[in-house]
Amino acid sequence: MNPLHKVSPKKAALTVLVLLTLFILTGFFILPPILKSVMVDKLSEQLHRPVSIEKVKVNPFILSVEISGLTIGEPSGRKTFVSLGNLYLNLQSISLIKGGPVLRELRLDKPYIHIVRNQDQSYNFSYLMKPGEKKPPSKPFLFSLSNIQILNGGIDFEDIPKGANHTVRDLKLMVPMISNFPHFVDTFVQPGFEATVNGTPIVLKGRTKPFKDSLETSLQISVKDLDIPHYLAYLPVK
Repeated sequence: MNPLHKVSPKKAALTVLVLLTLFILTGFFILPPILKSVMVDKLSEQLHRPVSIEKVKVNPFILSVEISGLTIGEPSGRKTFVSLGNLYLNLQSISLIKGGPVLRELRLDKPYIHIVRNQDQSYNFSYLMKPGEKKPPSKPFLFSLSNIQILNGGIDFEDIPKGANHTVRDLKLMVPMISNFPHFVDTFVQPGFEATVNGTPIVLKGRTKPFKDSLETSLQISVKDLDIPHYLAYLPVK
């Protein structure tokens, strides 16, 4: 007799119920604190800065992760370097067969960064930009991101040598989709950017092919009374 025929419908239903319960408990209750602990430890180790996260939520049914209250402090811990009100990621199951992450949505709410230019012209993030060990070229990391939204962003820039402070408020970036999968390389990425820089509104719209050899790009910039050469002098690289 086939062993499968010995399993009664009642036992099969009970097995499915147990597995579903374990899936729910793991996704909603066990995985979030583990992710939170690992992220705090790894980020603190890599950035050499204090890191805290208020809450992590996972929905295993729709493959989403939500991170709330992320704060990265300065090494002294007295000021905030980077903070994030909320980060929402919604992964698609097709990622398993595409060879790279495919996100249905990526949303950042209230991101903030505090930038400092020191007296020696270095920045409070300069050490993060040091070139690492050269490795042999490898296959590109494939990805596809849709519905990218950065909302209510802010930047405070402290220029110690000049004794000046600059602000960016109401920063908003919208990108319908960006992907480096081969069949998307020839598709235009169409970003939309808005912000208020030191009280001056800036609007930027355009389209580009960032992964195409031609790098075909066109931009439409709306700005008034902004001293662009003045701000270019702040670039941390030549």
